[in-house]
Amino acid sequence: MKRTGFAAVFTAVGLVMQTFATVYTWNPAVREGAWSDPGSWRPSTGVPKTGDNVTFTEGTTAKVTLDADVTINALTADATGMDVTICGEGRRLTVVSYNGLKLGTQNKVATSTTRIVLDGLVCDARNSPVNIESGATLVVTNGASFLCNTLHMCIDNGSTLYSGDLEVWNDSSVVLSSWLCLSGNASVRLVNGRLDVGGAVYYGDGSWGQGTGGSFRFEGDHPELVGRDAISSWNNSSNKQGGQFDFLIPEGGFGALANRPDLSKLPALPDDPLAKVPPAPLTPETP
Repeated sequence: MKRTGFAAVFTAVGLVMQTFATVYTWNPAVREGAWSDPGSWRPSTGVPKTGDNVTFTEGTTAKVTLDADVTINALTADATGMDVTICGEGRRLTVVSYNGLKLGTQNKVATSTTRIVLDGLVCDARNSPVNIESGATLVVTNGASFLCNTLHMCIDNGSTLYSGDLEVWNDSSVVLSSWLCLSGNASVRLVNGRLDVGGAVYYGDGSWGQGTGGSFRFEGDHPELVGRDAISSWNNSSNKQGGQFDFLIPEGGFGALANRPDLSKLPALPDDPLAKVPPAPLTPETP
């Protein structure tokens, strides 16, 4: 009888725990809506909250306004053909599950591109390694901050390499607590943005991807790369394949270039530099 009682208790607890987690999918018919509006989601009986999972379906184009700080279990945007912006100046979106944030098609070639934009908010996924996979681009812009444990911009299933892209714009930042894995066709683009690569960069690493690909691109007058030494010494480890690192990073980061001299304060040249040059003396005639 006691065993039956315990079994009944555990069964009841399991049922109660299952009721706490709901999978919410953004309603693709809503092109612009608030996170707090039940009509933005399927099911429309509530909105994602602590312990819930969020997904976006193939072909979704939406602007999602985060109008309060939110903590969720996981966020998955692993379909193709999506263009989703999550915005909310000063708001915070926290993803707590390990492997809780997935972007791009998982272990297959994308049939079309997917773009996820974090606009003005803080996205905290430090409990999770984040994968940006085939066909996906993560854009961090307008002062947003993206925090994660490790960032894998390539996934190798043993025969095919799936890689995605990262763009950091307009005084936004991406901060990694462990490492960045960059290979294949993956690219990092900093347009007056900041990237802190954490402890190491696996550039063309055979354990995570194939080949020696991957690239960094810097634009604007103050892009900033933190962790310069981790990148410049990447090939000291035997488990990383050879590759090219074909640009030079100033010791102070590209932000140091903002202290360059102001050439506009140099004195202007005269309109006619030869105007005050004395004429050459005439050669005397021979008697």
